[in-house]
Amino acid sequence: QQQQPPRVDAVGALVACLRSDRSDGLFPTVVSSSAGGTALGLVYSNAESIRAAVESGRGVYWSRRRGLWRKGDTSGAWQRLVRVHVDCDGDALRFD
Repeated sequence: QQQQPPRVDAVGALVACLRSDRSDGLFPTVVSSSAGGTALGLVYSNAESIRAAVESGRGVYWSRRRGLWRKGDTSGAWQRLVRVHVDCDGDALRFD
């Protein structure tokens, strides 16, 4: 029986590189169009929402009122996640 190579937790590695200077530990996240880079909004993310977004391939954020917020679950206007960018000092994100 051939042994499987160990799995790498890419999302965990990404989150480990982030540093929040906010008291609530959230990361400001700019949501932009993957086609033209147009900013569509500012939301907040945390480790749980980042993992959910990457695993589902869609916009999942942290709402300070509602908790985990899967964009489009009620409205049907969900957002496809193409890329996650971390800014130069690791305290903000951009979701394309």
